[in-house]
Amino acid sequence: MTILIHKTEEQIMFENMNTDERLEEVIHWVVEDCWEELSKQSKARVIRQLGFMGYPTDDLKENEDE
Repeated sequence: MTILIHKTEEQIMFENMNTDERLEEVIHWVVEDCWEELSKQSKARVIRQLGFMGYPTDDLKENEDE
């Protein structure tokens, strides 16, 4: 009996990454795809936490008009 498991390209990509690379990918996804949907409070938290982890945050703003 043969069992076939279908994996998406995204699943395969993540399986081949280490933890740091996975984190980078998720950060990129949140900033690129979801940033405008976050509340000002959530944006501030993300900026603060990324700063604690040593990621550059100079290009991230809580509001467009800032």
